[in-house]
Amino acid sequence: MATSKTNTGSRSKSARNPQGAGRKPSLTIEIQELILVNLRIGIEWKRCARLAGVHPDTVKNWKARGMSAREKIPSKRDAFDNKCLQFLSAYEMAGDEWVRRCEVVLAFAMGPGSGMARWSVASDADKDRAERTAKFKLTHQASDEYSTKTNTELTGKDCGPVDVSIANGEDVFKVLLEAIAIDEASEDGDR
Repeated sequence: MATSKTNTGSRSKSARNPQGAGRKPSLTIEIQELILVNLRIGIEWKRCARLAGVHPDTVKNWKARGMSAREKIPSKRDAFDNKCLQFLSAYEMAGDEWVRRCEVVLAFAMGPGSGMARWSVASDADKDRAERTAKFKLTHQASDEYSTKTNTELTGKDCGPVDVSIANGEDVFKVLLEAIAIDEASEDGDR
């Protein structure tokens, strides 16, 4: 009786990899344009990558490779370096374009009057939404220029360090522990 041989080591591609994961997608013009089209309308870059069918880490790697290609002498770059460099330049331009649009929206929103018919006929709710969106995008995408964070520095006498020593040279922690002990003792006495 003959038995059939099964080859378990060479399953079909669909059986090994039903979701299509594995080899990373190539940086094609089509994928690049899908990412940039969505980036230009303000979609967050990770979502742009997913909408183009690319994992966000792959896009991150393409951008990193483009940045390192900038540092290389042009004659030392390979074809993929040049592709990533072109992608990075287009990516940055698309991001700058979105920031400019947000700035325009805010300029019309905050200006004393706008010549744009579309803005003047927009409802108050639409104007408010546009302003909030523009402000949010600017603080997140162009945070160097539009940060909402503030830094506060404390300095001591003559712009020197803050002196935390006690006047008669006692240890700060010892004084704090004694103050806590006194406070706890007074609470126990009140009970």
